[in-house]
Amino acid sequence: MIRSSLVLVLCSLGVIDGAGRPNILFAISDDQSWMHASAYGDKGTRTPAFDRIAEEGILFTHAYASCPSCMPSRTSILTGRNMWETGPGGNLMGTLKADYAIFSLLLEQSGYQLGATGKTWGPGKLEGFTPAVGKTLPLRSYSSIQTEAILGESFHRRTLKERRPGMSNLDYAANFEDFLAERDKDKPFFFWYGSNEPHQGFEEGAWKKAGKNLADALVPGSLPDDPVVRGEFLDYALEIEHFDRHLGRMIELLVRENLLESTLIVVTSDHGNPMPRSKCNLYDSGTRVPLAIRFAGPAKKGATRRDLVNLIDLAPTFLTAAGVEIPEEMSGHPLQSLPETGAAVSRGFVVTGFERHIICRRDGVGYPARCIRTDSFAYIRNYEPDRWPAGDPDFVSSHQGFLGDCDRGATKEFLMNNSSETRIAPYYRLSFGRRPPEELYDMKRDPHQLRNLAEEEKFAEVKSSLRQKMEDYLRATGDPRMQGQSPWDDYDFTDKRIFGNPRWREEGLALPSVIIEDPDTDGDGLADGRELAFGSDPLDAASLPVDPVVQPSFVPINAQESGVYGPVFTTPGVDYQENKYNGGVIANGQSLNNYNVHVSGSPAPNSSVTAVQPWTSHGDGGNFSTRNSPFVDGGGDNFTVRYNGYLDMRGYDAGDYTIHLQSDDTNYFVMDTVDGTVIADDPSCCNERTQAFSISIAGVFPFDTVFGEQGGGEWTDLAISGPGITGIVALGDTENGSPPVYIIGSGVEAPEERLVNVFFDENGAGNITLENLTPGETYHVQGSFDGVNFVALAGSEFVTPDADVTVGPLVLPFTTADQPFLLVKVYKGPIE
Repeated sequence: MIRSSLVLVLCSLGVIDGAGRPNILFAISDDQSWMHASAYGDKGTRTPAFDRIAEEGILFTHAYASCPSCMPSRTSILTGRNMWETGPGGNLMGTLKADYAIFSLLLEQSGYQLGATGKTWGPGKLEGFTPAVGKTLPLRSYSSIQTEAILGESFHRRTLKERRPGMSNLDYAANFEDFLAERDKDKPFFFWYGSNEPHQGFEEGAWKKAGKNLADALVPGSLPDDPVVRGEFLDYALEIEHFDRHLGRMIELLVRENLLESTLIVVTSDHGNPMPRSKCNLYDSGTRVPLAIRFAGPAKKGATRRDLVNLIDLAPTFLTAAGVEIPEEMSGHPLQSLPETGAAVSRGFVVTGFERHIICRRDGVGYPARCIRTDSFAYIRNYEPDRWPAGDPDFVSSHQGFLGDCDRGATKEFLMNNSSETRIAPYYRLSFGRRPPEELYDMKRDPHQLRNLAEEEKFAEVKSSLRQKMEDYLRATGDPRMQGQSPWDDYDFTDKRIFGNPRWREEGLALPSVIIEDPDTDGDGLADGRELAFGSDPLDAASLPVDPVVQPSFVPINAQESGVYGPVFTTPGVDYQENKYNGGVIANGQSLNNYNVHVSGSPAPNSSVTAVQPWTSHGDGGNFSTRNSPFVDGGGDNFTVRYNGYLDMRGYDAGDYTIHLQSDDTNYFVMDTVDGTVIADDPSCCNERTQAFSISIAGVFPFDTVFGEQGGGEWTDLAISGPGITGIVALGDTENGSPPVYIIGSGVEAPEERLVNVFFDENGAGNITLENLTPGETYHVQGSFDGVNFVALAGSEFVTPDADVTVGPLVLPFTTADQPFLLVKVYKGPIE
């Protein structure tokens, strides 16, 4: 029977209707990241068929492959099991054994007719399955021709009249048409449409002939924004569009045969894109995939869901739709069990894994890792951090060359050929450099996973919790790594052709020094990567970093929808917020809890008062300031005070500084600098607490602190000391020597009445549309690298026509040779 623990809502989703069990069309592309479909907002990739499925069904925004490698991912889809639960099926060119229940065979046993075209399961070897009549199991499996034992008859006879370079010549849709014509119409069917696209091997420069625009390419933030990289992502987009066109033809065939409303359609990919730091990596660009489902029945208004979904859920979903018992060994859950409405995430996390892809390291070992992904964070455990994640840099690995776990392609070649260039080296290291044992990313603020928080004290509790949750799940699902075992390195590599390659073990390529270290090329004491991050020239010792305005890791009191923060230089002081609570909420000895209560808003305070205050000292005690002010709302018992501000250290030297805390009862302080997050904790009354920190580059740093008072005496003092500061002085007490503090705003404030618009130059592009300007008026444009200091852009003064017309698009020089402007402002009037 179907698992009774799941609350199924089949009827409400139209999975089963009066006509009987639904047909199933499963469409899976080869190496497509979730973001690269127009339904997700990608302007460079047009996918009308995928979009139609989403518009008439459900679009999932957070679907994940079990493993970012072709065969292991497809093994997990077929078995409903995590990659570590499938033995040698968890490696590329491994073995899928008949020991595991396969959903397609369960469907066939229940009366479904099976068929397939294109890439199905592989590359690898099937073992123990009953071959099709008159045939034997092949030595290698990859396409529908070699997987008839598990996916039914292969339909591959129809080919395209014109084959495009880099793409399969199969006419997938015509082969589906043949299947529909030959099927037993008394049986429901399951058909696997697996395209070979957009696997690497793109026709380089095809995007030009197709009339695509480089500006429309959607490139992950872990890769350099270069025309070569953008061009390859557009070539890749053309292959996704090829997959989508055949899907569209298949949908029209279902309409023609009056089968659309009796067919469940699922569209996804086996894992992310094949460019560096995606495929074979547990980052979102490697494991997060597109997913749209149209359940059987009349078209409905599309829904978008943020539920965390794993592709191991597809097997139980297909079986549930067919009314077939779900084997207890399957770890996935049917997607029909999701609540029909609402945005609640039914699964709190997904866990993904990776072991061995191609042979690209000495002794044929892999790069074992596991990842747990929640709605807010991603934690990755790299079990062999001394190994190279993409393969040994000086070791040739058969058909993919050096760094063989990354497919050959223009972006890979670009990174390798330019790895010694200072501006490319950081991206080269991101893709190919060694990684620490643990990685932690804030997915809300760092979606491209560039800032590893694993060693930051502020996130220690988050890291520990995620690690425990992940390991509990791995133990519950029988991951051998939890018993200290590593069988994957010893599993057979079934495609022996690789060993016939005369260069497969060739060695001797010089190891690029940039993969090992972040050099200081100009000898100014700052590593090249750090200079790049903050706008100075790593080749010029006289070039000083642009004073950075660091973004807060916290949500300030004065939250901005834009998410781009900066100091309001016209308003010195700090944002102040005083909250009152019922007894028992705020407690001495619980500084972090008091901080979390105030910041989270849970429980809600009985009252809340906000103000701007000159400094961070209030009440009648403390040793650091003679400026202590009364609490704005009178203080008392059971209350908190939160201070937000930007600390302006631009006039101070790099070096060692100290934060000083003293309070009755508690205080918890957070500050983000270019060198990481500083945390100072004053857990209980009434001793002085200190926290040393260092800055390598002076800048403007956001800070956040919450004072908590349970009862009795009430005062708080927050101060700083260090080079250029006389003694210990309260933050904001500039008369006694504190660095300036300013309230936190959007970073785009401009008091000038002539300011008419502000643009965030997120992509480094230079085309904007200006609307509703006064006819015949003069305007000019200014740009800023840091969100604080603006310069006039050459040639950007213009006069609007003497008519009520829209002006635009306006082409402006938003970039220099070194970096894009962060913000752009449009002013009325000439440049002054």
